[in-house]
Amino acid sequence: MPAMYSRSVRMLKHREDAKDVVQEVFIKVFKDLHQLKDVMSVGAWIKRITINSCISFLRKNKMIEVEWESHTVDIPDEEIDLDINVEIIHEAIRQLPAGARMVFTLHVLEGYKHLEIAEILNINVSTSKTQYRRAKLILQSKIKARIYE
Repeated sequence: MPAMYSRSVRMLKHREDAKDVVQEVFIKVFKDLHQLKDVMSVGAWIKRITINSCISFLRKNKMIEVEWESHTVDIPDEEIDLDINVEIIHEAIRQLPAGARMVFTLHVLEGYKHLEIAEILNINVSTSKTQYRRAKLILQSKIKARIYE
């Protein structure tokens, strides 16, 4: 339950929305439990249901209507090597534009590859990579601003 909830909060931004989605996930899991073939993969199965439910929630509530940038951006990576508060990072992630937040969350926090993200979100792989780089740049900017304010 805590993993489902924290995953939902990261993807949805708002705790109340995350609670609603987690309740829906529980209903889906119990309703479709008979379809699970491998008991050992129950965690991965629930994770996938949670992610899909979050994406469905965002689409249903028109919160993921983003203009996906499908071109690539050539921007050098910058490393931030600072001791910063985790809450600053979480807040910066919550402030990302919807497309960048979804790709960043799925890639960095959930461990999906760009090809998988492209399939989940129905976008091009290059779009996934572009949104990821965009998210990194925005996060770097926001975190630097918070640190040096």
